[in-house]
Amino acid sequence: MKKNWLPLILACLLLFSAFACAEPDSDDSSAADSTPADDDDDDDNNNDDNDDNDNDDDNDTFADDDDDDDDNDDDNDNDDDNDNDTTPDPLGDNDQDGITNGQEVLDGTDPEDPGDALMWHPEISAYPRLLTDAAGWLQVEQKIETADPDAVRLFARVQAQADQPEQPQTPGEFHFGLVDTNARIAANAALAAVVLDNDDYAQKAATILATDIYFNYDELLPSEWDYGTILGGQALTTSCVAFDLLMGFSFINEAQADEIRVALLLFAQRLYDLYITLPIGLGLQNNHLIKLTSGLGMLGLTFNRERVAAKYVNLALATAPYLLLDFQMPAGGGQAEGPNYLDYTFQTFLYFATAYHRYAQGRDLPYKNVCRIRLWPPCRPDVVPVPDPVTDPRLTLLLDWRFGLVMPDGGRPPLDDSNLGCGDYGVLAALFERADYAWLYRSSPLCAENTYDKAILELPLLDGLPEPEEPTIGPSLFLPDGGQAVLRSGWDPEALYGLLNGEHGKARLDGLGHEQPDNTSFMLYARGEFFAVDSGYGHYDERLRVAGPEHHNLILVDGEGPPFGLYYLFVDVEASLSEFTDAARFHAARVRATYRGVDFDRRLLLIDDDYFVTADRVQAPEAHEYTWLLHTKAGGTTNGVFTLLPDGALLERPNAAMRVKLAAQPEGMTLTAVDAEHAFDQSGLLTHARLTATLTATDARFLGVYPVAPAAAGLPAVEPISAGDRLVFLVEADDYRDVVIFGPGGDFTFVPPDGMGEIETDAVFVWLRTDPANFALIDSAYLEGLYLNYTAP
Repeated sequence: MKKNWLPLILACLLLFSAFACAEPDSDDSSAADSTPADDDDDDDNNNDDNDDNDNDDDNDTFADDDDDDDDNDDDNDNDDDNDNDTTPDPLGDNDQDGITNGQEVLDGTDPEDPGDALMWHPEISAYPRLLTDAAGWLQVEQKIETADPDAVRLFARVQAQADQPEQPQTPGEFHFGLVDTNARIAANAALAAVVLDNDDYAQKAATILATDIYFNYDELLPSEWDYGTILGGQALTTSCVAFDLLMGFSFINEAQADEIRVALLLFAQRLYDLYITLPIGLGLQNNHLIKLTSGLGMLGLTFNRERVAAKYVNLALATAPYLLLDFQMPAGGGQAEGPNYLDYTFQTFLYFATAYHRYAQGRDLPYKNVCRIRLWPPCRPDVVPVPDPVTDPRLTLLLDWRFGLVMPDGGRPPLDDSNLGCGDYGVLAALFERADYAWLYRSSPLCAENTYDKAILELPLLDGLPEPEEPTIGPSLFLPDGGQAVLRSGWDPEALYGLLNGEHGKARLDGLGHEQPDNTSFMLYARGEFFAVDSGYGHYDERLRVAGPEHHNLILVDGEGPPFGLYYLFVDVEASLSEFTDAARFHAARVRATYRGVDFDRRLLLIDDDYFVTADRVQAPEAHEYTWLLHTKAGGTTNGVFTLLPDGALLERPNAAMRVKLAAQPEGMTLTAVDAEHAFDQSGLLTHARLTATLTATDARFLGVYPVAPAAAGLPAVEPISAGDRLVFLVEADDYRDVVIFGPGGDFTFVPPDGMGEIETDAVFVWLRTDPANFALIDSAYLEGLYLNYTAP
């Protein structure tokens, strides 16, 4: 969430062009003035053709929507097979909105426009319909009654939320956060009413929906204007779930249902007017607009016989998947806003995607582009096929990228504006039938108790949760489109994990307020502890305290890093990831970028499950002061101990220790440590120790080695070796003796001390492992060279 005025200014500047490229809205009547649609609640089991034109008995749910009246349409094109006739078949449904072409002509709506109809699939009449049907909710009730552990755990969250008191608005002020809170209470109270057959919970939910879900323009504070998209979208979504349950289990009468219907339609209309018609949403091409349009779409699915239903469903399908899976996502997977805001987006989008999937059942269906809220590139208001999001292969790519970033504890790394925490892997495992997601959900306590609680959504999906299976991919993964390389020793909680960041294209440019200048930075996690950290996010009001380049593990030039830009624009620089290596004991990736007139070339390496290495090459046309940064989860207010050493630092965490050993060329590096701020959640800013290495030069090299062990006493020995224009470290443990070499390249012969054999190479980087008992070669690798020879003694 954020408070700023730039999106509003941007939206106003682009207002004219938005209206120029967009078709006008249909002439909708005000929600406040509308009357309830004819729900065909008669008991004659006959089709009321004036209601829905679908030749059925008006008891359809999302899973039963066959309204095809043309048995003679042999080519499945919704006409009478006279393909030279351009007149729409009156009995067909060209835009597949559930209203026949002939009826739309009579209604004065466009039979070719899926967003222009008096209703949306009026054959759908049964409640509950959104997340599951009545039988599905009764299965949930049975699981709770029979003490199914997952169901009991999740329902405890539901009941705790249901027991919360309503949150009234302060007179003279209006806060979307209170509306969102009240809607969440209502949804949980409605489910508690169903499971416990408790009318008190039901009436609590009904009262909230009728009186507390509203939007008061007159009392809207300047600091609240952009919360309507995210919190308003969430409130719409959970309010619809509450109404669906109350209606489906007959907890409210017709008068109550009508009162709630009018309140929710008015709330939605005011959000639509402000963010879509104005359109402020033009400046919010990220989680904001995805959440708002998902909420409006949810309302369209719930009140599908209302005049606005087709418009809202069309808006949601034309906007949310486009922003999530096109504008924000590079072709091969990734998310410009980072993993935190992807998980936050899912807090609303997954509800809508689940409900819509119950109708679409994997079909591509036509929807019309809504160009007034597409910032870039320009679009045409065409009707295009839109895949069911749940079965859209692009969403699979996005989820695979998100899963690929997972740290050994199951949490997300703090990339861009991200906090620590887990995604909704219980929901995702069931919805997408992924055994690896189920494994993460079952194996990680952090994921079982994730931050973005969707207990209501997860409960009806429990039967679809597959048996857990450890991932078969990786464990090291190269994710260049998203801008990351992840080096892992395994998928277990004790694994070593290193992440190298190098975003480019959409991954860098389309973060829209949530991008940080962090290219070329790295993070290190090992033996259950986070050692080399990114400074995180907290929340939007404090992000500037932790988001600048000095808060990332990169190299500053004369005290400056990659550009922070102007909110949306000019944040960071393009970076290029390459040369991913994933051998048995040797894992490596390379990132390159240029900023402040200096070229940076960094490699991150993972050696077996023993230690990490960083190798930095810096080149410039003139001398600069280079400041190499390492943010640690030690010292400050952390529960770790930081000790500054002459050639690095010792980091001691409760479950493990890491030695940081650093060398540089040319000589003259100065090491210092200062306290720096970080925020890994919304509880406030904390401090940690930041190791700083300063060196003045034109060109420079830095070589870092980071061994880990359960305790400091068990750390391998790391010793620098003098070797001319090469930086060399000797790393020795009980079962190996390694040599790490980093230099300019070219022919080089080196004989390590203490009886090791001769090394010959022309490579820029060399790793060589020998048996400490006899110095016999165990394994080796080299980068940027043609040969590496080792002659054992």
